[in-house]
Amino acid sequence: MGNYTERRHIKCEMKAPWMNPGVRELAALSALAALGCGLAAAQGDLLFVALFAATSVVAIIEAIRRLR
Repeated sequence: MGNYTERRHIKCEMKAPWMNPGVRELAALSALAALGCGLAAAQGDLLFVALFAATSVVAIIEAIRRLR
């Protein structure tokens, strides 16, 4: 029985989370949304601040979901 488990060893590869292209894309979208939020705040446009903040939050939540 010992030889069977040694021969049938399951290989498990751990990847860094940022290696997943979907997570990288969501992180980039979140960073762009945060940048847009900052620029809108600098202009004093509260509607666009809320819009970019919501977009950033949604992208962060989705990235956390994909990391699980």
